[in-house]
Amino acid sequence: MCQHITILAKYNEHQWIAQCEHGTLHLTWQRTVISLRLSECKRLAVFLDAWAPESHDGMQLMSDDAFRLFQDPTGRVQFWLYDTGLQLAAHDVPVLCKLVQIAARQAEPQEWGAAAPITDKLETYCELSQMHEGSFSPN
Repeated sequence: MCQHITILAKYNEHQWIAQCEHGTLHLTWQRTVISLRLSECKRLAVFLDAWAPESHDGMQLMSDDAFRLFQDPTGRVQFWLYDTGLQLAAHDVPVLCKLVQIAARQAEPQEWGAAAPITDKLETYCELSQMHEGSFSPN
């Protein structure tokens, strides 16, 4: 069980990514927590960076062996990591992309049992806060 975490990227109290003392990254989205290895987080950052939502007829699918994104005609997006899925509003996708990109950039491999205190990285929080205030424009 994880005892110590470092928050790597935080959008708000319900959407953030942390790294525990075991080196695992924990993506928290509302009430769901998805655990990722650092290598998976880096792959996910590249995968999400390629996402370009449809602006007219609405159906888009993007997938590889581990990740899947699907946007339905109403604009809702389903995001799957292996067999765990999240349903997102279209405006949540850039938030998820940014969280994953920042976490992949800031995460560090950690040895088993190496404790990391709970911390917020202020520059990351500020970067994501700007998104929340509408100053972020994807790509």
